[in-house]
Parts: sequence; structure tokens; C-alpha cells
Amino acid sequence: MRPSTLRLHFTGVLLVTLTTTSAAQASRTVPGGEPVVRRVAGSVLDTAGAPVPLADIRLTGSDGWRDAIQTDGAGHFAFVAVPAGPVQLDVRRMGYRPVSRLLAVASTEGLDSTRIVLAAIAAELVSI
Repeated sequence: MRPSTLRLHFTGVLLVTLTTTSAAQASRTVPGGEPVVRRVAGSVLDTAGAPVPLADIRLTGSDGWRDAIQTDGAGHFAFVAVPAGPVQLDVRRMGYRPVSRLLAVASTEGLDSTRIVLAAIAAELVSI
């Protein structure tokens, strides 16, 4: 087995372990016995209302929990297994001004309609 193949195998195992741990920490059981999994989902748009694909989104909880994803081709994103409490949402995409927002995730439900609008910024290329 080549060393690079072995490294990829262990990386995959680590990712599964981390995902399982965060899902267990961010869910709870309601009195009826059903687990509640909080999520933060929404879309990233430009000022004209067009979706912004491949925007980098980072979500950080006050307890140190964090996760990062990118928007899909339609500008949508969804974090699952988010801990309750305040979370910092940071959105970045080349050609747009970055946005940071503080969100409050309730203990019984998440946020499913978060809408982020990015303003385009002009970039000046320097000639060499």
C-alpha cells in the first residue's frame, strides 16, 4: 500500500468520527422521545438577487464548535447538528465584501431561512 493511500484512508476515518461527535453534541431529545437536530440553512445572494455559488461559509459556536461549507450552484447552504446558543456566521467570496452575522440558535429548533446578501467590490489588478 502506498503511503499517500494510507493517509487518505485515515483522514476519512477521522472525518466520520468528528461528524458523529458533533451530531451527538448538537441534538437532544424532546419529551416524546424524538431527537431534535438543529440546523442553520439559507441562501447567499448578490445585491441584484442572483445566487452566489461557491461562497465560503464558516459557522462558529460560542463553545468553540465550528464547521465550514460552500454554497451550492443555487447559492444554498445547510449546516446540520448545530449547537444551541449564539453562533457567528462568516460568508466570503472573491469579488464580494465579506459578511459576518451573529445568530441565535434556539434549543428546540434551528434557522432555516437565513438570507445573506453580498455586495460586489471592484478589484484593481496591478500590472507587472
